[in-house]
Amino acid sequence: MRLHNARLVNVFSSEIYPAIIIVQGEIIAAVDDDLVSDGELLDCDGGFVLPGLIDGHIHVESSMLAPPEFAQAVLPHGTTTTVSDPHEIANVLGVAGVDYMLRASDHIPLNIFYMAPSCVPATHMETSGAALTAEDLAELLTRERVLGVAEMMNFPGVFLGVPEVLAKVEVGLRCGRLVDGHAPALRGANLQKYVAAGIASDHECFTLEEAREKLRLGLHLLIREGSAARNLEALLPLVNAGNASRFSFVCDDHYPDALLREGHVNDVLRRAVRMGLDPIRAVQMATLNTATYFGLRHPRTHRRLGGVAPGWHADLVVVDDLHDFHVRHVVKDGQVVVRDGRLVSEIASYDDPSVRCTFHVKPFEAAAFRILATGSRVRVIGVIRNQIVTDHLVVEPKLESGNVVADTERDLLKIASVERHRATGNIGVGLIQGFGLRRGALAISVGHDSHNITVVGFSDTDMKAAVEAVIALDGGCVAVCDGTVLASLALPVAGLMARQPLSEVVGALDRLNAVAASLGCELPSPFITLSFMPLAVIPKLKITDLGLVDVEQFAIVGLFVE
Repeated sequence: MRLHNARLVNVFSSEIYPAIIIVQGEIIAAVDDDLVSDGELLDCDGGFVLPGLIDGHIHVESSMLAPPEFAQAVLPHGTTTTVSDPHEIANVLGVAGVDYMLRASDHIPLNIFYMAPSCVPATHMETSGAALTAEDLAELLTRERVLGVAEMMNFPGVFLGVPEVLAKVEVGLRCGRLVDGHAPALRGANLQKYVAAGIASDHECFTLEEAREKLRLGLHLLIREGSAARNLEALLPLVNAGNASRFSFVCDDHYPDALLREGHVNDVLRRAVRMGLDPIRAVQMATLNTATYFGLRHPRTHRRLGGVAPGWHADLVVVDDLHDFHVRHVVKDGQVVVRDGRLVSEIASYDDPSVRCTFHVKPFEAAAFRILATGSRVRVIGVIRNQIVTDHLVVEPKLESGNVVADTERDLLKIASVERHRATGNIGVGLIQGFGLRRGALAISVGHDSHNITVVGFSDTDMKAAVEAVIALDGGCVAVCDGTVLASLALPVAGLMARQPLSEVVGALDRLNAVAASLGCELPSPFITLSFMPLAVIPKLKITDLGLVDVEQFAIVGLFVE
């Protein structure tokens, strides 16, 4: 194959110049401005040739798409490689879940590398479907395409020296692998201890000062601009010519509607350049920097990824310009897979019955959501738009017949996490502010990190109906009012992922969001927001099946303030 009429963005020399690129098989054979070759011609029509884009930290499951459908969604945006933490499915199915992700992504035209999930469960304050030990991680690190140990979210366990936590870090270090970090707002002496344990990166910085401190300690900073959290604007001023190689772009959690309407890594590039970042530097942060940090080589050819040069693997992207980064063509493994912005052919789906039927819920009544008043003030989860962090509020609740009830005048609703892995009967119940529902209930089986069923609602009976509807779907999202399911999306792959293509998943989510709005919800993406309310490693107040979690204390706390 010969790519001509192209302008190469050279990530090694930080130059842009006309070039002809010769591809033989899956390998780049030559790069020059005066070459001829036999084979297919790809006219780039003056477009810019980049290395295939790389997302250095993502959870494929958070796209609600199984790996083949995920590939169909991101390839047209120029993504040819991702480094994924299969933490979500591992919390449901353990090692078997990671092996499913490996099998499902084995023969697709997208490089999906994995990190061995370090925190299954993420904390002791929730019930997950499985637990991974240091020995399990050692086994996973023998798998092809498993690069290292995934984000160590239990950062208190690291700086406090908890033996079983440190053992997981040591497994990665003994194997000569990277151990990724996850330490939101961690600074000072405890950050020093965290880094000293062997952590190599962080993607949770919220402020410039936090990022600068972590950069000074040698961490590779993964600047996150995803659907759940956007940190690009806050952190980009830290990047300069001298330190740019220490940064990469990641999406972390990227949702179906964003993939369809905004893009993927190319959208991060677009945003970064509009914020003033040099385009070549931006491309380096989305390709070479990430590949260098992880030491990425193609699992079949063992050639390097992340650059365009002789001997490198032939993953290439042609974009119209270096401002909007609209993708024209994608060459994957030396073959054109996207032409004029469209996939050349569909990618075959992958079915595996072993990842279905994962719900085991002990029968319960609506009374399980009742809150008996035992005090005059209650803790309330405060939703912060466009963030996965929450506020920790304290208010006086509305009471009826000695029970705490929803209060639409102050936007106080009930929220609950229903355990769904082991039929324990655990149900954690609390209050939340920021959803705006005036009637009905919303429920979802995606509940980071242990993925129990999370439900928010005005009435106990509708909350029960919503949970039961999720179970009947074998996982998914539902909107219920007066006991009737008004909209739904099935997520039968471990209760996390659909098997439909992106457009169908987005259509179902659009209907769900519209119904939620009709019930009074004020959030643009209420189901995504709901999925993060059990995330007990992100401050400040969260809900799990074991109760309310004060993340700053890293402890379960009572609903009522004494």
